[in-house]
Amino acid sequence: SFDVNAGYPENFGAGMNLNYRKNKFNWFTNIGIRYRNGPGSGSLKQIFYDENPDSSLYTQMKRTHERGGWTGNFKFGADYYFSPKSILTTAFSYQRSDESNSANLTYRDAYGSFDNVFLITDRTDNEFEDEADLEYSLTYRRTFEKKGHEFTADIRYEDKTETEGSVFEENYFNSAGENLNLPVFDQRSNNSEGNERLNIKVDYVQPFSKDSKFEVGMQSSFRTIDNDYVVKEILDNEEIINPNFTNQFIYEENINALYSSYGNKINKISYQIGLRAEYSDVRTELVTTNEINDRQYANLFPSAFLSYDLPEQNAVQLSYSRRIRRPRFWDLNPFFTLSDRRNTFSGNPNLDPEFTNSYELQHIKYWEKGSLSSAIYYRHTDDVIQRIQTLNPDDPQKTITAPENLATQDDWGIEFTYNLSATKWWRLSGDMNFFYSETEGSYDFEGETIELYGETYSMTGRLTSRTTLWKKIDAQVRINYRAPRVTTQGKNKSITSVDIG
Repeated sequence: SFDVNAGYPENFGAGMNLNYRKNKFNWFTNIGIRYRNGPGSGSLKQIFYDENPDSSLYTQMKRTHERGGWTGNFKFGADYYFSPKSILTTAFSYQRSDESNSANLTYRDAYGSFDNVFLITDRTDNEFEDEADLEYSLTYRRTFEKKGHEFTADIRYEDKTETEGSVFEENYFNSAGENLNLPVFDQRSNNSEGNERLNIKVDYVQPFSKDSKFEVGMQSSFRTIDNDYVVKEILDNEEIINPNFTNQFIYEENINALYSSYGNKINKISYQIGLRAEYSDVRTELVTTNEINDRQYANLFPSAFLSYDLPEQNAVQLSYSRRIRRPRFWDLNPFFTLSDRRNTFSGNPNLDPEFTNSYELQHIKYWEKGSLSSAIYYRHTDDVIQRIQTLNPDDPQKTITAPENLATQDDWGIEFTYNLSATKWWRLSGDMNFFYSETEGSYDFEGETIELYGETYSMTGRLTSRTTLWKKIDAQVRINYRAPRVTTQGKNKSITSVDIG
């Protein structure tokens, strides 16, 4: 099979899939290539207040950028059938990306108001990005006579490398746009990253009857990331390393888990209970400054679901689950991005994971042409991670945004999910979520404890309409909406998006 696609802005691709089966072997391969270039823009207004209003700094920033390039991928693998119910699959895939990204930022600085401009700064960023991804997998699957009775073992190894480099240049103009002939401020950044991950998973499912099932398994993940970031500034035609932004960061993560669950149905009552035990060993190291952070934690994650069938196609369900959200690599990596030199983003190697306890009571009603699910819920999260913006202590007219562990977040809400086949040619589906959220906590900044608090009433909604125009042609419209919400440091405006296909 072959596929070709084209889109605007620039988005082109082609691919080929081959498959060959003979006796106990099945061979498969995929080759593809793609080019895309995506434009974007944004703007930012900031006021840095001073006791003297005429000395307050008013800054406007406008940004335009383009991101894109070539991506090629290749995959090759084979299935071996020991028997119709016993299959071994191995596969190798390789993907290579070569991207060229550019951005232009224009700052307009003024005192006292946005109109009183005294300086215009133009900052350009030209970046190259090369990435190579390799993945090897080996999977064994054994099914048995009883439907749903199966054993699976899977091993995957990923090796990703990425090299990035940026050239930054700043030029300065007066309010009339005339060049001030000040020395051009040049910077160079180079980043090389290696990411290795080994995943091992074994899973066994044993159904005892049509409604009774037991599952047990284990999963291990071993991950190492080595990120080397260097920033140089050009002074008198000489490259000088900036130690404030230069360092090597090593992240090692080992997670081992055991899990099991059991479910059954007795008359009108269905239930399922589960337990997942995890042990995590995480180590971060800033090589240049020799800062090492080791942390180990063991956790239990129980879950329970209880459902009762009511007359006339109604059902109620009560559920509880405990979940974990670990910091992502970029949440932990302390390196700054320099595309916007005045408003920098960084990670926090001292972050802890979030833990959430979730409780939900749900009612489901079925009709011949649709269904409606309504649920009330409560979720309590400890050590919630939020990105906090502060003034740069070295330059109070610049900001730093970094993630911090706050104390708690409590969410109460009611949610509706619906599906309706109004006619043979028109179907509707969607959901609405109304909630109240309260977040509070504190963090240390330059030796001072900063207290934060935010509460908000908000909602999200989604509506999908699918229409059959002719016998084999469907048209779909999807509308997404997120209402305004108050945060611990301000307010986010609403977001509306529409997709048509």
